[in-house]
Amino acid sequence: MKIPLHAGRDVVESDTANAAWVAVVSDSFVERYWPGQDPLDRHFQFAFHDRKIVGVVGDIRVRGIERKSEPQVYLSHKQVQDGQLVYYAPKELVIRSSALAQSLLPAIRDIIRTADSDQPISNVRTMADIVEHDTTSRSVQVRALGALAAIAFLLAAVGIHGVLSFAVSQRSREFGVRIALGADSRDILGMVLRRGLLLAAAGVVPGLGLAYAAGPTMESLLAGLKPSDPATFASVAALCILMTVLGVLSPAIRAVRTDPISAIRAE
Repeated sequence: MKIPLHAGRDVVESDTANAAWVAVVSDSFVERYWPGQDPLDRHFQFAFHDRKIVGVVGDIRVRGIERKSEPQVYLSHKQVQDGQLVYYAPKELVIRSSALAQSLLPAIRDIIRTADSDQPISNVRTMADIVEHDTTSRSVQVRALGALAAIAFLLAAVGIHGVLSFAVSQRSREFGVRIALGADSRDILGMVLRRGLLLAAAGVVPGLGLAYAAGPTMESLLAGLKPSDPATFASVAALCILMTVLGVLSPAIRAVRTDPISAIRAE
């Protein structure tokens, strides 16, 4: 399962009923019972025996991707007798292979039938199928939100372009006079770009604040990602500024190319 080993060791073949009773626990188990302490070699009662912790492993999401990890205890199968865990009946067999699952299924059925002909085999799924099933509803929501975000992004770009185009047309005489008096093209370009960046800042700054405030309400959609993730906010701000610059380019170029005589005559 690629569960990482963070401390100590895993269960081994020598962990039999004649050896010391051991257990491997998860990070969440340690955080609940020995926070900030070294759990190795500590003892606790579990499955009718006093067990020594020999290893600590990473958490798993046994109840689903969106649920918090529960404390887990791993035991050697040689130290658990049949029927000993009254409220827990192991029923899942996990097989890791680089081959296709369907090609392995006949061989797996033969092996299990040889070990126990009465053992039923059902609900065969790959890990990819399990994850897809667990995330289907969220995937639909994320795609819908992504589509709405793309529409909002397009509307904002068109809006900024329209506002700046109107502003340039209103100031065409001013630009003409400035150019006639010797203003450099870079000065005109800088004026228009600054206006666009001010518009971007007016939208980005309060927008980031509102996004940060709304983040916790959407945390369930962000498995493995915090609502206040700095990289996400930085990328969104950069994207908005880029959109503004692209929306400003056309009006800025038109302002730079303003013919002073034509602009003055037009007024």
